Amino acid sequence: MNQIINKQRAPRNRTITLSDADILRFKGRLIKLDKPVLLSEYKCSNQFMVESFLASNPSIEKYLKEAPSQIKKYFKNPKLSLAVSIDPEVDDDPGILFVNIATSESIKTAWSKLNDLTREWIVPVVGRDASKFNVDIDFS
Repeated sequence: MNQIINKQRAPRNRTITLSDADILRFKGRLIKLDKPVLLSEYKCSNQFMVESFLASNPSIEKYLKEAPSQIKKYFKNPKLSLAVSIDPEVDDDPGILFVNIATSESIKTAWSKLNDLTREWIVPVVGRDASKFNVDIDFS
C-alpha cells in the first residue's frame, strides 16, 4: 500500500512525499541522535528531514559532532545550521546534508576560510562521504 500520507517541505520550498513504506523504513532505521549536541551547536529548521537523512546515513553523525570544533578553527563565533538538500529533478535523490555557516565576514575572506577548511578537514576526513555531507557559507 503506497498511499501518500505525509508531505514535508524541503529547502527552497520543494515538496517531498513520503509513502507508508518510506515512513516504516525510517521508523525501522532511526538512530538515537545525541540531541543536546545537535540542538546546542546547530539551528535546524526541519529536524524531521535531518533525522530521517541521518537514519539513512548513520556514518554522517560523527562529522556533525566534529564539525563545530573544526569550523571554529577558521570562523569566529560561527552560527551553524543544518539543511538537507534534495534535487527534485533526480528520481530517488538521497540528498546531501549541509552545515551552513552564517558569517558577516567579507565574501573573499569567508571563501578563503572555507577553502582551507575543505582542504584540511573535509577532503581528508569526510572523504567518500563528501557526496552526503558538506559545508557551505550563508551570507544572509
